[in-house]
Amino acid sequence: MIALTDSRADPPDGIEVSASMVSSTINEMSTASVRTVLRNTETGNSSVFTGPNPPFSTEESQNGGWMLVHPDTGLEKKSKSCWEPSSDTRLGNSDLLYEHELESGQTIEQTYELWGSPYDDRCMPAGEYTFSNEYQEVENQSEFEWTLTFAIDETE
Repeated sequence: MIALTDSRADPPDGIEVSASMVSSTINEMSTASVRTVLRNTETGNSSVFTGPNPPFSTEESQNGGWMLVHPDTGLEKKSKSCWEPSSDTRLGNSDLLYEHELESGQTIEQTYELWGSPYDDRCMPAGEYTFSNEYQEVENQSEFEWTLTFAIDETE
């Protein structure tokens, strides 16, 4: 079982972020997933610089072991019981920043799947895992960080 235990950000005025679990269980047919939302609440347009798969582009947890994966990556799992990619190829470069312009009231939302990391010797290890994503908001010339923390129980 996986729980989203913390979603923390201090975005500038006019930007809202939120996250919620879509599925908190892992079985042979599916892995857990989280929905992330970034919204422009300003009356005008707003530009935000972030990674290639907004709103949350960080791939690997800060302490290793887990990854947030865009569902269209076409990954194949390593084995029937392990939601870990069968290869250790990098899925994207989250170090690059891309400009995403949002009109007034526009939302960027995406559901990401949780996968075990191919760079960890353990398959889908239990524990607490934090993902962090940085943003630059153009109009206010401000930066903010959004972190997601998951508590992960032993998988079956």
